Amino acid sequence: DITPEELATLLYTLLGDLPEADVSLPGPAEITLEGDGTIRAEPAAVTVGLDLAADALDFGRAEAQEALGEAVSGRVEVAWVAGGPVEVETLRVVGESYAAEAQGRISNFLTTLDVEGTFGAKAEALDAFSGLAGRRLGGSLEASLEGSGGVFTGLADLRASIAGRDLLV
Repeated sequence: DITPEELATLLYTLLGDLPEADVSLPGPAEITLEGDGTIRAEPAAVTVGLDLAADALDFGRAEAQEALGEAVSGRVEVAWVAGGPVEVETLRVVGESYAAEAQGRISNFLTTLDVEGTFGAKAEALDAFSGLAGRRLGGSLEASLEGSGGVFTGLADLRASIAGRDLLV
């Protein structure tokens, strides 16, 4: 188990100083991280599998609490071999009324920072997000994005789809 403060310290250590960002974690919560992985010397390689479960989340705002809920779980699986791309095999977040999942590859870190993969998100009850939107929402929504692009080049090829049911926006 890890406290929100310990998680914040870990993130600050990994990401460095973020002076422009207002980074705050949810209030009192029980956060559990469980994982496994390997580090290999020849050829240099890393694999990581990490499960996250957070309960009793308190976002400090009723609108955020309604939208994001009190519990969230997730999974990340990443693999890298020296000289190759980072393979994001699974990146999943599941909340009480929403879910998101991504898979992909990140390469050319020092030049174009290329990203390719898929992303999908689903909100089964949009009314939970009404407070954040500042107006009444309803129905359900499912979206997907597939493609590739270079972060530093600004070039991208994307295919997106959105499907809604009984939408009220």
